[in-house]
Amino acid sequence: MKNYGNTADTISVISKICDKSGKQVIRLTDNIVLKPGEMKLVKQQAAIKDAHLWDVDDPYLYTLNTILKRNNKATDDLVTPFGVRTSSWPLNRKDGDNRFYLNGKPVFINGVCEYEHQFGQSHAFTDAQIDARIKEVKSAGFNAFRDAHQPHNLHYKDLIDKEGILWWPQFSAHIWYDTPQFRESFKRHLVQWVKERRNSPSIILWGLQNESTLPADFAKECMDIIKQMDPMCATMRLVTTCNGGDGTDWNVVQNWSGTYGGKLENYAEELKRDDQLLNGEYGAWRTVGNHTGQRYTEEKFCDILERKAQLAESVKDSVCGQFQWILQSHDNPGRRQPDEGLRRIDKVGPFNHKGILTTWEQPTDAFYMYKSRYTPASEEPMVYIVPNITTDSIRVYSNCDSVALQCGWWKEQKTREANTTLYKWHNAELKGDLLIATAYFNGQPAAADTLALPSFRTWNEQILKPAEGYHYLYNINCGGDTYTDIFATEWTQDNTKWSRSWGDRFPKEANSYMASQTSNPLLPVSPLFRTSRFGRHELSYSFPVRPGDYRVELYFIEPWYGPGASETTDCEGLRLFDVAINDSTCIRDLDVWAQARYAKPYKRVLNVHTSGDRIKIDFPKVSAGQAIISAIAIASKDPDAAADYPEIKDDSLWHKFDKDILVEMPDSLLPPRTSSAIEVDGMVKDSTMTWNFNVGVAKVYAMRFRYYNPEAVRNLHVKITDLNGVVYKEDDITFLQTPVKKTKRRNTSITTGSQINAGSYIVTLSGEGLDKMLFEKLTIE
Repeated sequence: MKNYGNTADTISVISKICDKSGKQVIRLTDNIVLKPGEMKLVKQQAAIKDAHLWDVDDPYLYTLNTILKRNNKATDDLVTPFGVRTSSWPLNRKDGDNRFYLNGKPVFINGVCEYEHQFGQSHAFTDAQIDARIKEVKSAGFNAFRDAHQPHNLHYKDLIDKEGILWWPQFSAHIWYDTPQFRESFKRHLVQWVKERRNSPSIILWGLQNESTLPADFAKECMDIIKQMDPMCATMRLVTTCNGGDGTDWNVVQNWSGTYGGKLENYAEELKRDDQLLNGEYGAWRTVGNHTGQRYTEEKFCDILERKAQLAESVKDSVCGQFQWILQSHDNPGRRQPDEGLRRIDKVGPFNHKGILTTWEQPTDAFYMYKSRYTPASEEPMVYIVPNITTDSIRVYSNCDSVALQCGWWKEQKTREANTTLYKWHNAELKGDLLIATAYFNGQPAAADTLALPSFRTWNEQILKPAEGYHYLYNINCGGDTYTDIFATEWTQDNTKWSRSWGDRFPKEANSYMASQTSNPLLPVSPLFRTSRFGRHELSYSFPVRPGDYRVELYFIEPWYGPGASETTDCEGLRLFDVAINDSTCIRDLDVWAQARYAKPYKRVLNVHTSGDRIKIDFPKVSAGQAIISAIAIASKDPDAAADYPEIKDDSLWHKFDKDILVEMPDSLLPPRTSSAIEVDGMVKDSTMTWNFNVGVAKVYAMRFRYYNPEAVRNLHVKITDLNGVVYKEDDITFLQTPVKKTKRRNTSITTGSQINAGSYIVTLSGEGLDKMLFEKLTIE
């Protein structure tokens, strides 16, 4: 407290603690006299009798009101929600039990990392967007959350506490230069960061750095600041780095076995090691829509993630847990890959495309794998058909006891197998119009998912019936080619005559349609609703008209959220956007799922007057997800009203986009590589040569040995490992004989074989005759 006045003042300091119902359980009062300009620290303390503990299953919060009164009148009131709980880590207990404990009970940490990035919006999140992210975390069944890798908006804190999610916040400090000025600035911000978060019961770790470059002395200095400000750090919370770094309580590993080298099946035993126990990151690459069997398919993605989950759970009595990388794919300027999507028009980036949601927040198959594994059917039964349908293989995820798959007269029901939520069918008879998966829980049908097969024709288009008395000027199939409905209305192809998107700002690097259209031929609806355009404030449509009154019909569908849902499924708030006509907002916070649910057409009619020569439709505010539009119709009662239709140059424009796929963008179409060679010195010990190196970006690296070997050809054994001993490559390589003259050298090269993640690694050479060779620096690039 500080008295900013010119006279002494007596202040009553009141601390009032209320339980969840609002009932007061503690009230403390102190009267403090402050001289002009004087500042005092006031401490008040009391025990809450029989406190209701905060837990992941029961996130109970108390409320502290800190009230300042002058002359019996409240002049300030600060509200602080908080919870009461205990937590402990094996590094503190040292009791031989390697599990994490919450309130005296072991809890397996099933966490996810989240980057706070949104395609078209960067990191500027609304509260509604954060609400959507946390709803996605809960929907997938995760119980822990790791900031990646910067401080997130404080609204995350409020929701994480409220929802009972364990939290590992991070305050990253990639030091590209180390100066006294930088350190002082960082420490000032660190103090504020801790102040804003330390009362959250959800916090179990403090994170200083990811893939750390922090000098050890500075890391320790920062850790000491955190421990001074947070008394729980001594016993309940730890200060960490992740995947490299000294000076803190714990350098939490990242174990990517099966993705970046290593052997997937070794994961459980590796996680049990005393130098692991908690995995800060595991994951895999994927390209959404890739079911080709080549490169980063969604099937391979799901299988790796599920196997990691199975293996970690198999040793949950010996470990703390793990964090999946990552909730949503994010921009990654240090990379070159644009393979977030399979179609060429979706190849934007560069992105770290490992998200269980795409960068435009479309759930992938893996999202439903996690949901089926970790969301109990008793809370929300679900079933999801993987959209890769062949007679040879059909995959379905469900958290229920059994699933019946039906197509026409053919039907087959399977019971859930142990330790998996994946149901597989082979040799299915696909002779019907619809493929229907029905999930059964406790013997009763609880959820269903339906996909349309090529023969499906019984869609309902009554929503498209033209209004009587109106002359239709424009009917546009947003994101699709020209289509004629049952009323003989021709819905014209969407093209740049009508629409604009973010790609129009980059005519040299992109085109007008990139990453702004979704197409799903398996939706059991009219073909008009199987395609949509999506975007944010850059997406717009404009139509030439005469001044006058017009009927504007907007058609929507929710193509992403809620397949295989049940009565308890809640996707409300995942997509929220405004619609404006001629810069006047006509619809606010439209939530298509809340209005119509998944894959159900929805229509809004707006009567507008324009005194100008155009009708412009855009989406000026997108609070969560992406705005989406399936079709637009504009009509007038004036029979002489005219439209301006362009000549369509390619009547299968969008169909060709669907066919133009690349499992991996060719290197020739990517920006030029930048040279970033690393040179490191080696050390000889016990007839073994070792080099230690660090890389900052995940990719395949080339390694060049420059050597002197005058006596004979030698075959040496090379091994590449990380600091945790995980083997990424092991092979024999040949070193040819060099001329005797010592100035003469030869080069031999290898690669890491597969991608290795950012981090620290060791290259080891061993074999007969190594002591008779000379090596210059190892070059990594």
